[in-house]
Amino acid sequence: MIPKVASAKVLSTKAPNEAYALETWCIDQDATAQVTAALERDGWSDVRTLGTPPKIAIAAVKADIRFSARASSNLERCAGTYLTATVMRLGSPSP
Repeated sequence: MIPKVASAKVLSTKAPNEAYALETWCIDQDATAQVTAALERDGWSDVRTLGTPPKIAIAAVKADIRFSARASSNLERCAGTYLTATVMRLGSPSP
């Protein structure tokens, strides 16, 4: 369910069930543009951003799935923007 962002280095993945998944990404350049372009390319709608780098949030929906990502504190192993991306099927209980 997590969209694929070509420039994102996946640092961790968690998918405890078919209604929820979480990934942490490191994106070297212009993370906002990279993520929003991937969402729009893959047919996500209502793609929106809030804030400015380094504190950015991105949200979108696709059918009954909600995507959200937020920039977190930089990690030593991420020279670019460190993001936590989450997808959840609407109406499903939290993991």
